[in-house]
Amino acid sequence: MATTALHVLIFLGLLLAGCAHSESGRASASADHRVRVDDAPAADASLTEESNAPVVVPEQKATGELAWSTDVDAALARSSEDGKPVLVFFCAQWAMACKAFDQETFVDPAVRKELSDGYHLVRIDATNDEDPGVAEVLGRFSVLGLPTLLVLSARGEEKLRLHEFMAPAELLPKIGGIR
Repeated sequence: MATTALHVLIFLGLLLAGCAHSESGRASASADHRVRVDDAPAADASLTEESNAPVVVPEQKATGELAWSTDVDAALARSSEDGKPVLVFFCAQWAMACKAFDQETFVDPAVRKELSDGYHLVRIDATNDEDPGVAEVLGRFSVLGLPTLLVLSARGEEKLRLHEFMAPAELLPKIGGIR
């Protein structure tokens, strides 16, 4: 009963925040970056809001065809060897904009190619922000909200910080050519 009431409150909050159902039946974002989702169950069970189980992110996690590491320091070490920047994606299961990145942006072929060819990828699941490891990495990079997407040079210098959902056409010009 309490879970149902919580879901109703979440739904009402999303509705008041400008979320609406998409006629296409998939998550999408309007020009003003509001995310819309339908009532269909998520294809990836790890992304459902009902899951209360702890999330264990393996060293490599595939999203679309992207291979994500969970170790920022290892990615920076590889970056110092080959010069590719590091893209760190901070996300959470409950964040609608994070889901939109997974369902729309990271599956786009042009985005996948740019990220796969030009970056070392790190994905930090901040669903449980009370976890000491998660809290440490959020603090280390001053992440205050989700999603946050960072691009770091091989020396760990911040080159780009994004705080909101971006469709492929918006993201590509921002990440293209950063070296």
